Amino acid sequence: MRSSLPLLLLALAAPASATNRFPDAIRDTLTLAAPPACLLCHTSSGGGTGTATKPFAVSMRAAGLVPFNEPSLEAALAQLDADGTDSDGDGVGDIDELTAGTDPNAPPGAGEGEGEGQGQGEGVGEPVQYGFGCTSAPGMPLVVLALLALTRRARRRC
Repeated sequence: MRSSLPLLLLALAAPASATNRFPDAIRDTLTLAAPPACLLCHTSSGGGTGTATKPFAVSMRAAGLVPFNEPSLEAALAQLDADGTDSDGDGVGDIDELTAGTDPNAPPGAGEGEGEGQGQGEGVGEPVQYGFGCTSAPGMPLVVLALLALTRRARRRC
């Protein structure tokens, strides 16, 4: 039993990802060409607890989004659409921006330099980065290293 404890802890400490089904559910619900990237909601491409703080994520939570709950995601998207929610205040609703391929977090001209701030479709916001590659939560490598050290110590005692 002792030897299986570190394995169990390691399995529980496997890299945590953002609510990994949400990008596909957003794509399916809004009939997008591809799922949005983690950066639609998260401040880092790795996602993780406490990083879903972008304006669109805040609006989704206000509309009833619950982590790991697809029905709440679909309901929140419908609520944003019905309310015409415009998280970046550029005059174009979030759902319209997503379907046009633009970022509902960034008003036009938010980027610096020539060409930035121009999206696809109607040229509103920044282009949405498609694809999904959320990885481990911050601090997760330390947990794995600690578990490996405990496993090594247990082997020495045997």
